[in-house]
Amino acid sequence: MILATLLLLCQTPNVLVILGDDLGWPERHLMPALDEIATRGVTFTRAYTFPVCSPTRYAALTGRYPRRAGIGDVVNAHNSASGASPAPDRLAVMLPEALKPTHETLLVGKWHLGRASVGARTDLLALTESGPFVSGFDSWLAGNPNSISQGPGSSGYYNWYRVDDAQITQGATVYATHAQRDAFIGWWGSTPGPKLGWLAFNSAHQPFDPPPGRAPTGTVRGDYEQLVADLDDSLQAVLAAVDLSTTWVVYVGDNGTPDDARPAGTPSGYWKGTCYEGGVRVPLIVSGPGVTSGICSDRLVSVLDIAPTLLEVLEVDSRGFEDGRSFADELGAWAGQPERAFVFTERYDTPAANPSIGYDDQAVIEACWKLRRVDRDGPGAAPSVDSAYYLPSDPYEQNPIDPALLPPGLRARLYAELTSVPSRF
Repeated sequence: MILATLLLLCQTPNVLVILGDDLGWPERHLMPALDEIATRGVTFTRAYTFPVCSPTRYAALTGRYPRRAGIGDVVNAHNSASGASPAPDRLAVMLPEALKPTHETLLVGKWHLGRASVGARTDLLALTESGPFVSGFDSWLAGNPNSISQGPGSSGYYNWYRVDDAQITQGATVYATHAQRDAFIGWWGSTPGPKLGWLAFNSAHQPFDPPPGRAPTGTVRGDYEQLVADLDDSLQAVLAAVDLSTTWVVYVGDNGTPDDARPAGTPSGYWKGTCYEGGVRVPLIVSGPGVTSGICSDRLVSVLDIAPTLLEVLEVDSRGFEDGRSFADELGAWAGQPERAFVFTERYDTPAANPSIGYDDQAVIEACWKLRRVDRDGPGAAPSVDSAYYLPSDPYEQNPIDPALLPPGLRARLYAELTSVPSRF
C-alpha cells in the first residue's frame, strides 16, 4: 500500500478545474455530487471571488487582479463596443500556458473573456487567434463565448452559440449542460495524460430553461434549483469518469446567487453583482494526490490563489501569477505561502460614451470585518460612501457601521488594506 501510494505521488497528476456559474453558498447543499471530492479533500468556507463572471475567470486563470487588465465587469465577446470591460491583453500568462509543456489542455464551456489582442482583427472567432487558443488551450469544446443566451440567434440552453474548435454551430439544440458534460467526458477518456481540463459550465446562469424531462415550477427559485439539480447529475457523471486518485480537482463558483433566484426570506440587493457576501463568497473544494481528507478550513482564500496553488503542487514555476498566494500548506505537506490577512474584491465600470452612469463597488474582507466603498455613479458627481460591517453578527450586512466610529487601529488597518492593491489599468 505504501509503495502504491508513493508511485501515485510520483506520477504527473491530471488537473480538473470545474466552475459553476452563479452558484454561491446557498446552493452547496443542493449539490451532493461535490461530496465525493469534499470527503477526499479540503472545503474552504471563506473563499471569495469577484461579483461577476469575467473578473473571476481572469483572476482564476492568471492569479492577477483583474484591475491590472482594466477588467472591472463583464467582457462581451460578441460586441466588444457594448462590453463593460476590454478583453485581456497577451501580457499575462494563464494557467493552461504554464501547464502546456507537460499537459494536454482543454476548455469546455464558457469563456467570457473576449478575444486577446491580435492586431486589427475584430471578428469574434478568427479561430486560431481567439482568446482560449492564444491563452494555452489546445482545444475548446461545447464552448460558449459569453452567457448562454448571447450570440447570434441565441436564446438559451436549447438554442445557443456553440464552438467546437474550428466549428461554429449557431442555434445548437442539445441542452447545453449535457453537451458540455458529454464533450468533457469524451475528451478526458480519449486523451492520454497528463492533462488539464477547465470545465466551465454555463449552468446555472439564467435563463432558467427547464432541463430535459422537467417543466417550469412557477417560481424563479424553483426553476433555478432545477438547473442546479441537473448540473449536479452532470457533475456526478464527470467525476465518475475521472480517476480521483491521480487528479487534482478544484470546484469553485464564479460568483454568488442571482438576486431574482435568491433563497426565500433573504434580502434583495445582497447577491450576485455586489461585494456583499452573497455576491462574492462561494464554495471552494480542492482534492488531489496527498491532500488531507475531509477537512473544512476557514482560511481566507481568493480565487486569485487557485493557479499558484496548483502550480506549487505540480512543481511548476508560478512567476507572473503575482497577486495569488498558494494555500497548498492547507492541503497537506507543501510549503504554501503566508496566509492572507484580507481579501479584496470589486466591480466597476466607467463607460467611455457616458462616464456619468458608471459605478464602483470595492471591499476588503477580514476574518470578522469588511470595509466596503460604493460609488453609485462612478466618476460622477455623487461621492462614494464607505461602510463597515461586523460579519459574525450581521450575516446579511444589513447594519452598516460608519467607519469613523471604529477603533482607530482597526479603521487605519482596513483603509490601508483597501489602498494596498495595485492601481487600475
